[in-house]
Amino acid sequence: MAHQRLREEAHRYPDLGLEPLDTSAIQGQGAGREAALAHAIHDAVMRRWITLEAILAPLSSRPMRELDSTIRAALLAGAAQLLLLDRIPPHAAIHEAVQWTRKAGKPNATGLVNAVLRRVSEGIARDDQGRPVMIDGPATGHVGKADRLPLADGRAIQLTRTALPTDTTGWLEGATGNPRWLVERWIARHGEAAAIEQALHTLTQAPVVLNTAHATAEVVAPPGQSLEPHERAGHVVLRPQGASPREILQGRGDLWVQDAASASALDLVRELEPRPQTIVDLCAGLGTKTRQLRALFHEATVYACDTNEARARGLRRVFQKDERTHVLAFKEVCRAARGRADLVLLDVPCSNSGVLPRRPEARYRLGPEQLDRLAALQRELLLQGKALLAPGGRVLYSTCSIDKEENQDIATWAREAAGIEVLAEAATMPAGLPGEPARCYRDGGYAALLAVPMAE
Repeated sequence: MAHQRLREEAHRYPDLGLEPLDTSAIQGQGAGREAALAHAIHDAVMRRWITLEAILAPLSSRPMRELDSTIRAALLAGAAQLLLLDRIPPHAAIHEAVQWTRKAGKPNATGLVNAVLRRVSEGIARDDQGRPVMIDGPATGHVGKADRLPLADGRAIQLTRTALPTDTTGWLEGATGNPRWLVERWIARHGEAAAIEQALHTLTQAPVVLNTAHATAEVVAPPGQSLEPHERAGHVVLRPQGASPREILQGRGDLWVQDAASASALDLVRELEPRPQTIVDLCAGLGTKTRQLRALFHEATVYACDTNEARARGLRRVFQKDERTHVLAFKEVCRAARGRADLVLLDVPCSNSGVLPRRPEARYRLGPEQLDRLAALQRELLLQGKALLAPGGRVLYSTCSIDKEENQDIATWAREAAGIEVLAEAATMPAGLPGEPARCYRDGGYAALLAVPMAE
């Protein structure tokens, strides 16, 4: 299952898919374990694609990108199991990769897959019991060590040979799996120390954070789970890592999953006076900020929409019992609210550069051309939001990006080209390194409060 999906991804890399791995076809006894393993393999490759290829490349007689997608997928899946999934015996991982290569119609490549993956396994230092040797953190202590592969928990795997570059840029690219141009961009814009932290941050497993600021009853974790306070007041972290919040959220509209950085965007409108009576959420997505708006301005009427039909259906389900929230099509919202909105939320589509631990595939698509396309869309949405405003209305523009092209540059354009005043803005850099407590974690993002001068 994972191998097949990775073959598809290898064929279209770096434009990797957004849809989650579908394991519904796995049936019968042990299906749960098999599905969990498929997800673990797929997710490990998606997070560390560049790292895995950096380790595989010197061991293959042919460049990785010249290999058939079947062979490339088998090598990536096998290397991910050997290096990143510590409960799979090396012989089992290699055997599975070889067998799948044969079944996938490439019997002549089984020797190559077997040989390369055996070299990967031999390159891992092991103790007397055959377990990989682990080096404790902190995560920043591994930087520049060519024989260490950093992990999400702050430790690093000890390798038996030099497998990564020793210069900072090359090591961050190879060891953390971020494209070189992106690492160089972080260094140029934020300095080397901040770039190191940003690259290491992308290795972390983002925790499940719940916004409990508006809870009307006690929030209790089910057996086997716990809730720990987050650094941002009104937020808690669900433990253990990977636990599902479904049982906690069941039947409750007064709490939801929301990272601290996402929630902080609405700090810019929390004290708005006069209180907005008509609110439009023009890019509502899953409705997270829509819920937050309803909790902050419970007396307001909210119009929400999303151009993605699947997300729109989800919005309608979420707010079906809320008489003050109307989920409409984009054109319907524009007709219903034109010239009437006291507050327009534009949580615009963006590069996701502030949420790479949650959207690891985004790093491979990032590039100047994509940023240009997104900035054009963001400017268009801002003009559409402006057209909905009532006299004295406000626009809250937000992204989960840390790139100025989507943030400060849009605010500058709004002021200079669109006649929109920038009242306030706030940028949040991602935080939380591998091995640090989950309460320290936050995504990155940006928000700006905008208004059209009354004279207009």
